[in-house]
Amino acid sequence: MGKFYILLFSIIIQITSSANTGIIFKENKNQWPKNVLFGADYKTTKFFVNSDGFNVCIYDGNDLHKSFEAQHGQKVNENGTYLGNKQRVKGHSYKVVFNNASFLNITKLSPLTEYYNYFLGNDKTKWAVNVNAYEELLFTNVYNNIDLKLYSNNVGIKYDLIVKPNGNINEVELNYKHVNSLLIKDGNLVVETSIGNVIEQKPYAYQIIKGRKIEVKCYYDLKTKNTVGYNLPNGYNTNYELIINPTIIVCSYSNSTVLSTCLGASHDKLGNIYVPGRSIIGYPTTIGAFQISFDSLYDNTITKYDANGATKVFSTYLGGSKIDLIQNVIVTNTDITVFGKTFSDDYPVTTNAYDTSYNDPINNNTADFFISKLNLTGSNLIASTYIGGSSSEGINNFTGNTGSSILGQEFTGNMEIDTSGNVYVTSSCVSSNFPVTSGAFQANKQPGIDNVAFKLSSNLSVLIYSTFFGGASNENAVYSRLVNGNELIICGTTLSSNFPVTSGVVSTIKKANADMYVLHLNSLGSNIITSTFIGSAANDYAYLLDIDINNDIYVCGYTSSSTSFSATSGLYNNPNGRCTIFKLNSNLSTIVYQTKFGTQQFLQYTAFKVDSCQNIYIAGFANTNNLPVTSNKFQDYNKGSDLYIAMFNTNMLSLVFGSYFGGEHDEHTDGGTSYFSDKGVLYQGLCINKGDIPTTPGAFQTNYPSIDTTYYNDAFVKIDLQSFIKTTSSYGPEIKGCVPYNANFNSFSNTGTVSWDFGDGSPVSSQQNATHIYTAIGEYEVYLVASDTNTCNKTDTVKSIIKIVNPSNLIITGNPKLCDDGSTLLTAETNEPVTFNWNTGAITNTVLVQSEGIFEVTTNNGGCDSKQTFELKQYYTNLNELFPNIITPNNDGINDVIDLSKYSFTQVTFTVFDRWGSEKFKTEKSDGVFNGKNCTDGTYFYTLNYTNECSSSETKTKGSITVLN
Repeated sequence: MGKFYILLFSIIIQITSSANTGIIFKENKNQWPKNVLFGADYKTTKFFVNSDGFNVCIYDGNDLHKSFEAQHGQKVNENGTYLGNKQRVKGHSYKVVFNNASFLNITKLSPLTEYYNYFLGNDKTKWAVNVNAYEELLFTNVYNNIDLKLYSNNVGIKYDLIVKPNGNINEVELNYKHVNSLLIKDGNLVVETSIGNVIEQKPYAYQIIKGRKIEVKCYYDLKTKNTVGYNLPNGYNTNYELIINPTIIVCSYSNSTVLSTCLGASHDKLGNIYVPGRSIIGYPTTIGAFQISFDSLYDNTITKYDANGATKVFSTYLGGSKIDLIQNVIVTNTDITVFGKTFSDDYPVTTNAYDTSYNDPINNNTADFFISKLNLTGSNLIASTYIGGSSSEGINNFTGNTGSSILGQEFTGNMEIDTSGNVYVTSSCVSSNFPVTSGAFQANKQPGIDNVAFKLSSNLSVLIYSTFFGGASNENAVYSRLVNGNELIICGTTLSSNFPVTSGVVSTIKKANADMYVLHLNSLGSNIITSTFIGSAANDYAYLLDIDINNDIYVCGYTSSSTSFSATSGLYNNPNGRCTIFKLNSNLSTIVYQTKFGTQQFLQYTAFKVDSCQNIYIAGFANTNNLPVTSNKFQDYNKGSDLYIAMFNTNMLSLVFGSYFGGEHDEHTDGGTSYFSDKGVLYQGLCINKGDIPTTPGAFQTNYPSIDTTYYNDAFVKIDLQSFIKTTSSYGPEIKGCVPYNANFNSFSNTGTVSWDFGDGSPVSSQQNATHIYTAIGEYEVYLVASDTNTCNKTDTVKSIIKIVNPSNLIITGNPKLCDDGSTLLTAETNEPVTFNWNTGAITNTVLVQSEGIFEVTTNNGGCDSKQTFELKQYYTNLNELFPNIITPNNDGINDVIDLSKYSFTQVTFTVFDRWGSEKFKTEKSDGVFNGKNCTDGTYFYTLNYTNECSSSETKTKGSITVLN
C-alpha cells in the first residue's frame, strides 16, 4: 500500500476580545459583498473568507459597551433617531491575502441544523434566507498539494495547512494589508492595529514516525514589512504522515449556583458526557428527572451533556436523607449504571433488588455499597440495591492514595459491566458479615481492612458470587478490569505478607511494608487463577490498571522512593521519578517493562487507558511542576492544583504529549473515576472554585455561576488526543435526496486508503472521492472505512444514512380571484414537514397577496424540491371605468379597439350609440371587439350590462367614448 505523506501546520488566530461563544462560518447568499465566501461574527470581531484569503474587522470592546449603554433606555424621535448623545465606536479592518492562492475549492464540514435569515434594510436584493452555517471548512489545493482547514477552538479561529506529496510550504506567503505593523514576538505573529493587537500563535508542525511523535521545527518568516512565510530550518521527513493534534473539545462549568463538587466523568458510545457529583439543595435539575428533590446534607447528582458539551440533556439527584457518594458511572446501550456508597437508610431501591434494607441496624454512620441503574433519559430508576454488612465498606486507609474523602475516610473501588449487563464490583470491606456466596474463594474476612469482589445479575436482584480476598493486615482493591468476558483482573496495595499469591509469578514475597498486587479472579469468584506482588524495597502503591488486546496488564501508581528501582533500558524514564508504570504479561509471570516519570509523589490519577497500539494515556491532578510537558502542550506549568494529561507511545519509548490544564486556582475531583474512550478521548470531571478555568466557546456554561466564590462548582472537560487514524466525509449522519440521486462522496481521512460501501449492493469503491447514483426509493447505510497498515490504530469508520425519497405532494389553495382592491391568502399544503420559499420572499406556508400575477412556491422535504404555481387574476365591479375613453382605429397597436375579453365578463351586452341615439354597434359576446368601424370621428355613447366573477347580479353602466380615425 502506498503511504500518504502529510506535514501539518496549526496556526491559531487569537482575538483577545473574542467571546466564549461558538464560532461558526455562514455562507454568503448576497447578504455580504460578492467577494465574501463565508463570514463569522462573534462579539467584537467579524471574520470573512474571500477567494484569496481573510478579512478581519475588530471593534473596540469598551466603545461598544459604552454605545450600548448610551442607547439603552433612550427615546427616539419620529424619524427613529436617538435623542441622546451619540457614542462613536472605533474599529480596524485589515486583509490577509494568501499570495497566488485560491480558496474556491470548498468542502463544507460539520453543518449545523439551524439556518439564518437576513432582512436588513429596504433593498430586497440584499435579503438572504436559509443561510447555512458550518463549524469547519476545508479548502483544497489552496496551493498545489496544500490544503487549508478552517475551524475554531477555545482560543479563537484556527487553520491547519496540510502539506501533501509534492507540496511546497515555501509557496505559502501571507500579505497583510492595512495593518499598522507586523512583528514576531516569542514566536507569535503580532498584528498591530489602531485599536489593539491580534495574536497569531506560533506555528506548530509535527509528524508521527514509527509510533513516535516528532516535532518539526517551524517559525514565522517575516519576508517583507507586510509579508509572512514559514521557515523549517531542519526540513522534514516526507515519508511519514501526521496523526496527533490534541484538541480541547469542550471545557465547561455546570450552571449550579450552590456548592457542588465533581466525582469523575463518563461517556457513552456517541460521545455524550456524563458528570456525577454531589451537591447541597438548589442544584439545577431538569424537568422529567428521576429525582428533583434534595434529601440530605449532600446528595448525588448525575448530569448528561451532549457530545459537544453545549447542551444539558438531563440532570437528576440520586440519594437518600444522608450522605451518598458515587464512585463510577458506566453507560451501556440500555442504561446508566452507578456504583457508590451511602450512609442513608432510605436510599432509593427497587422492590426486586437483591437487598432492599440498609445494613447498619443502629444507624451508626456506617456505609453500605449501592448499585443503581437509571434509564438512558435519567427519568426512571430501573433497578437499585444495597449490599453490605453492619460496618463500613469501601474504606481505604492508604495515605495519599486515590479515593473519595467522606467522614474522614477514603472511599475506593471500581465497577465493571459485562456484555449481558451483569455488574462486577471490587473494593475494600470492614464488615465481617459482608454477604458471601457458597463456594467463594475466601468465605471469612481476615483482620483489618479486607478486599471484597462480587457479581450481581443485570437486574440487580441476584448475588451471583461474592468473596473476600486478602491477608492478615490492611489492603485495598482500587481498580479492576474484565478479561475473557467474565473474569476480573484486580490491582491494589497490601500490607499483608500472607496476601494470597500463586506460584510462577513475578514475586511471591512482599518486599516492603506496602506492595502493589495484581490478582486474576476466575468467573465464579471461587478461585484465584494467578496473583503476584509487585514492589521494591520502598513502599509502592497502585492506582489504576488496564489490559491491552493481548491481555497484557498495565498498572500505574507511585513509589515512595525515587531510587527504589531502575527503569527498563531504552524506555522513557525520569531517574528521579516517583510516578510508576508497570507492564506485566497476561499470566503475571514477567514484568515486561517498568519505568518512572515525574518527580511528584502524589499525582492523583483519575483515568488510565491502553489503546490498541499499546499507547498509554494518563490523567490526574497535580500540585507541583515536576511532571513532564511537551512542546504541543496546552499549558506548560501548574498554576495551583491542575489537571495533568500525558500520552506515551508504544513500549513507552517516548512521551508523545504532556500538559497541564487549569486556571489560577484549585482544580481537583472529590474522588470517583474519569475515563479515556477506546480512541483516546478524555472525559474528566473537575471541581472548581473562584471560576477561572479556560472554558471553550459554545460550552454549556462558560462563566463561573456561583455567587459565593468560596463554593466549588462541578465542571468537566473533554479532550481528544487525536492519536487514532480519523476519517470524516462530506456527508453528515443523515442525507435526503430525490430519486434518481447523484451522490458525490468526499473522504477527509488523515492517512491511508479508503473504501466506500454505498449500501445498495453495488461494488465497493476505493476512490478518495466517489460518485454513486441511487435509482430506487429507500434508506441506505453508507460506510466509509479508512485504513492504514502502517499504524496499529488501523481503521476508522464513518456511517451515513441516505434516504432517497419522492418529492412532496404539494398544492396551493386560495381564492383565484381578487375583487376590486382586495387581497387573498394563498396556502401551500403538503403531507410532510418541509421548508417553504415563495417567489414573494415569504418562507412560511401562507402568503397574503394583493395584486394579480403568477405566484410560485418551492418546498423542500430535506432532500427533494417541489414546485407549484398559482395564477391570480384581478376582477373589478365597475369594469367600464377601465375602458379607454378614446380609440384610434389606425392599426398602430395603440388604443385601436375595445377588447371585451380583457375584462373577464361572464355575461355581457355592449351597445354603442351616436349622439342621436342610433345604434352603431352591439355584441353579447364576452370576447367581442369594438373597432369603431362605421363610425365617423366624434363622441359616442354606450351602455354596458354584465356579470363577472365579482358580481352575482347584473350590473348596468353607461359611458362615452371618442372615435378618431
